[in-house]
This record gives sequence, C-alpha cells and structure tokens, in this order.
Amino acid sequence: TLSNGSAEGKRSKVKAEQDGAASEHRAYILRIRMRNFLPYDDTTIRPGPKLNLVVGPNGSGKSTIVSAICLGLAGSLKIMDRGKSAGDFIKNGKTAGSIEIELSQPHGKSVRI
Repeated sequence: TLSNGSAEGKRSKVKAEQDGAASEHRAYILRIRMRNFLPYDDTTIRPGPKLNLVVGPNGSGKSTIVSAICLGLAGSLKIMDRGKSAGDFIKNGKTAGSIEIELSQPHGKSVRI
C-alpha cells in the first residue's frame, strides 16, 4: 500500500493488513489428485494457501490442472473451451479417470470432493 502520511493512506494500510490477516482463515485447495486424467497417470499436486503459479513447456499439462479444478469444483467445462464432456479428459487407453480435490476449511477438518 502506498501512503503519503495522510489519514486516507493510513486507513488503506490498516485495511490491507486486515485483509492479509483475514486471508489466513479462508478456505483453499490443499490437494488435487488426478488419475488417468489426460497426460497424468496418478499425480498429486499440493498448492499453497496463497498465490500459486503453474509453469512448463507447451503440452506439459498446465491447462489440464485448471481443467481438473473446473471439473472437480464446478462439474462443468463451460468456463474453458476444452472438451465437450468429462470423458474427453480420460487418458488414452484407459476406461476411467478421476479427480479428487481436498479443500481446507477455516476452522475445521478438510473436505474431499
């Protein structure tokens, strides 16, 4: 937060600090497990509670991770322009695949979807 010492600047600094404290108590994705999901045989990703970046060369599965989150949490591919059904994401040569997402809760046990 930028501040010039004015009351407005001080208020925005306090607000930013409060927002940071509040973010410590928000739910977030603890774990994403993908089995027979496009390029992944059985892969588990454990993102952190704040900003996460997924980087890699073309075709390495970055968008597949986002697709797994969309399917796992929303059950829909409308957000992304990839595949027409969940079956389009099953790894070639396999008959079934799965996505498991574990979410933290602010004050309690995690939830698996």
